[in-house]
Amino acid sequence: MKTRLIYIIIVQAFLFVSCGEIKIGFKAKPSDDNNVKYKQCEQCKIQPRSGNNRDLRYGYYFDIKESKCKMISYSTGDGSIPPPFSTMEECKSCCGN
Repeated sequence: MKTRLIYIIIVQAFLFVSCGEIKIGFKAKPSDDNNVKYKQCEQCKIQPRSGNNRDLRYGYYFDIKESKCKMISYSTGDGSIPPPFSTMEECKSCCGN
């Protein structure tokens, strides 16, 4: 009976922590970087994808994993998601870093 009660308490504590009910003093990447403002700018969340045409274009996007703006070459066509920024400065002013 006592073991069962301890098990229930441990499971409930785990659920509260994993569901965000209890804050345990750390922030997830990349939002802990003060230079990153991607939550304020929806364009920073767009991850470009190249299409099936042979044309080659260049643009800029915010790499969420590395928390920085990057240049990318892409093509247009079916399935294409063009990068949201035409210059590095636009990307940095919106997303930081």
